[in-house]
Amino acid sequence: MAPRPILSLSLSLSLLLLLALSACTTLDGPDPALATQVTPRQLLSGHGMASEGETLVWGGTVNTVTNLRERTLIEILSYPLDRKRKPLLDLPASGSFVLEMEGFIEPAEMRVGLPVTATGRYAGMLRYREGEFEGRLPRLQGNDLQVWAMPPARATRQRPDVRWSIGVGTHGSGVGVSIGL
Repeated sequence: MAPRPILSLSLSLSLLLLLALSACTTLDGPDPALATQVTPRQLLSGHGMASEGETLVWGGTVNTVTNLRERTLIEILSYPLDRKRKPLLDLPASGSFVLEMEGFIEPAEMRVGLPVTATGRYAGMLRYREGEFEGRLPRLQGNDLQVWAMPPARATRQRPDVRWSIGVGTHGSGVGVSIGL
């Protein structure tokens, strides 16, 4: 039996490594299906259009909760959504909107910063006045509200984080040592 060439062995190992790395990647980017719908920022700036009654799926983090007689208004800072329709809080915000839900929603359960995803029908712009400031926000009449777990608080570094690693090369000779802070 003839020995196998080293080139095919290294090629096989390279392909195996690429396959293993591709299996570890995640698809944590925005959902392409939802990326085509208009954003609150586009509606506010006049660069986007939505028809009254059009179903939209927007998400983000809770800013305020206002209970009225028979409905609740939730102001939400909008973010792009992933394939699971969860807000991608590491990406830039895409404006704010107001979600109008029937009934009473306990404000203590809808804390500021809580990630949510809303499905509803576009109901035009909601005009509001705060002191001397007048504004308007896109409004969804909500059919569904998904509440996500609060993101973990980011830890602050109290001391340097030192990591050691050692690498060994296979082509030629060599050993490397690195220290990361």
